[in-house]
Order: sequence, then structure tokens, then C-alpha cells
Amino acid sequence: MGLNKVIEDAIEQEVESRLQEKLDSILGMISKNYNIKLDRLLKDLSTMKTSETTPHTCCGQLKNGTKCKSKAKDGTGYCKRHIEQKPKPVKVFDEPDTQSTASNPFFQGLSQQLRKPDPT
Repeated sequence: MGLNKVIEDAIEQEVESRLQEKLDSILGMISKNYNIKLDRLLKDLSTMKTSETTPHTCCGQLKNGTKCKSKAKDGTGYCKRHIEQKPKPVKVFDEPDTQSTASNPFFQGLSQQLRKPDPT
């Protein structure tokens, strides 16, 4: 590895470290000022799309409440110890099962009411 590459990597690592420190202080301030839990902010941060696909530093939270500083695994945004903290996709609305709704009296009555013509 050439000297230029070593210098480039050292500068990149220092910039990444300083940027992470600044981001941690901003998130801490937002958490305190707006009464938002830090772990919620970190989870939201991990789902954001940026110019890079995922963060380089883990978005997980340690037991003492501070942000993890370990390197994130590729494509996850979390290290191997905090991968379980990655938010799960939330289904906002489930399509009703047609077989279970057909036998349900509520849905039968609702279906009949919706099929009636509007009185005009």
C-alpha cells in the first residue's frame, strides 16, 4: 500500500470520526430539547437514504444509552451485536382475508350496505 493511500485512508477516517461526533452531539441535543428518545432517533437515522446507501458506523444503542461506535456491517447500518435493533418494516394496513371476511356477519352487513344504491 502506497504512502498516498495510507494518508488518504487516515484523512477519511478522521473526517468520518469528526462527522460522527458532530452527528452524535446534534442527535443528543434534539433528543433532550424535544423529548424524543435517542434510540428512536437512531432507528430513524438508520432508515434514511443518503448519498451513501448505509452508515459506516453502527446506528445501534448501547445499554448505557450511548450510540455504538462499531463499524456497521455492509448493507445493514448495524454491527453484529446490534443487528436486532434494526427497525422491522411496519404494515400499515393488512388486506382482509377474503375467506374469513365472507363468514363474518359484520363484513357481510357492511358489504350489503355498500352495495345499496345512494338515495337521491
